[in-house]
Amino acid sequence: SQLLDRSRVVSKDGSKFLTGDTIYHNQKTGIGKVYGDMFLQDSLRKAIIGGNYGYYDDNLGYAMATDSAYAIEYSDRDSLFLHADTLKMITDSLDRQMIAYYNVRFFRNDIQGVCDSLQYFSKDSLLSMYKNPVIWNGNYQLLGNQIDIYLNDSTIEKANVKEYSLGILKRPVENQFNQLTGRDMTATFENGNLKRLLVEGNAESLYYILSEDSTVIGLNKTESAFLSMDIKDDKVEKLKLWNSTKAQTTPLSQLDPKSSTLKGFVWLDYMRPVSAWDIFRSSKRKSEDNIAQPKRFRRPDVEIQSR
Repeated sequence: SQLLDRSRVVSKDGSKFLTGDTIYHNQKTGIGKVYGDMFLQDSLRKAIIGGNYGYYDDNLGYAMATDSAYAIEYSDRDSLFLHADTLKMITDSLDRQMIAYYNVRFFRNDIQGVCDSLQYFSKDSLLSMYKNPVIWNGNYQLLGNQIDIYLNDSTIEKANVKEYSLGILKRPVENQFNQLTGRDMTATFENGNLKRLLVEGNAESLYYILSEDSTVIGLNKTESAFLSMDIKDDKVEKLKLWNSTKAQTTPLSQLDPKSSTLKGFVWLDYMRPVSAWDIFRSSKRKSEDNIAQPKRFRRPDVEIQSR
């Protein structure tokens, strides 16, 4: 059947509600196509998917949206807003999976991010980002080859970066950044704020040493196999290095600007989604920020696979 003028279709179990400018719906198969301002809400699993074109299969629990596609995951106390060129949502009795392809942008109050493709599993509250992923939390930026984010009903718990990682903490002083890089990195959070960073393999750091009155003394550079850094109020509270450690401090008066950043450093704050509606803003890296990641950590692109 063809439904016009913002008609509404309700799923067999009454948990899903679909509206659109024009809907072609087969009641027997549960399959339909939507043209113009699709809005599909799963009230049971608390998720919304929308776009200017959509396809759905009620029997398979599958929905797809393109053209200004968006999804909202509101099962937690803090909603996740997601945009991509193409979005897919697959639901069953135990889990809900969202897959996003190309120009992915998302916003949550405690974390924001961009990447090329993304996969989200509601059962594990796991959000996996692929190909040039970047996330932000407060004044902290984290990037790598792949980032796995673990969420709970109120805030972010942990982020794992595999094979190559670069963490940057912006200081209140202009053009001053504390930095960490290495093979694998784990960032842990407390009450939505960055608490601790652990780097495993080829760890390097650059961080500013402060006096008791917060005056900058100099820039400290370290190299080690492993490194952990505790953060409090956007300041380095504790640093621990182990296995093959090296450290050198350069006074601020003798600091060469070229030595104040680690290899691969890039600050991408201009790409950051700043609100739920800002996920629709087009954001591309500036040409000068298309820096190749160090080859020692490089690996082939990861293919998204269903569980």
